[in-house]
Amino acid sequence: MLLHLPDGYTPELVRDALAAKIKTLPEVLRASLTWDQGPEMGKWKQVSVDADIDIYFCDPHAPWQRATNENTVSLGVARLGWSGRLVPAA
Repeated sequence: MLLHLPDGYTPELVRDALAAKIKTLPEVLRASLTWDQGPEMGKWKQVSVDADIDIYFCDPHAPWQRATNENTVSLGVARLGWSGRLVPAA
């Protein structure tokens, strides 16, 4: 799930955008949310209430607990190499 945050990613801005986005998802996809330890989720309790969703946090240094897409990207970067651009390094 991607959020448009043109004004930054403070905990308050993330809270409002995330709660609104979660409410647009089909019920079957709204069972829970797993997040890493980022400071942008400082208002996670309010997101949980506003979006009526359970929120869990990954343990530090436990990448297998992160979302599938995050692990897939990491594996691709490690295998293919990445220059920091949006295309693989040549």
